Amino acid sequence: MDLPIKLMVVFLLLSISVPLVANAMEKSQEDTMGTAMEHEIGRLYDSIIMVYYSGTGSSKTISINIPGGCEMYIGGEGSDSYSIRSSFKGSTGPTRYMERPGIELLCNETLYEGRHDLNVLSVIKDGKAAAEITRI
Repeated sequence: MDLPIKLMVVFLLLSISVPLVANAMEKSQEDTMGTAMEHEIGRLYDSIIMVYYSGTGSSKTISINIPGGCEMYIGGEGSDSYSIRSSFKGSTGPTRYMERPGIELLCNETLYEGRHDLNVLSVIKDGKAAAEITRI
């Protein structure tokens, strides 16, 4: 083989392998951020459950750390008012629902990357359990 053919083979191999490696790295980053968001959602969920079982008027302060490129959505309208959702660069991430027990989240916040201090307060709304979540 002469040099131009060898170069063509090398460039062909590079053009095939570089996109595969880049895609694998992006998928790895999505998995890492998903795991980090699952952890933060779990911490908030556990805080809500703790104040619920402690009784009306109980509260807890929690710090949530949102990784870069991620967002957390707490509460909302309709069935979203019973959920904590997340996304990473516009793609849907982990979600947790307050099902058992059904606790409505009296909050409609979007948390962006960085640290957020939240207060979770157990309240009653229309005779049902609810958690009021506010930024500190």
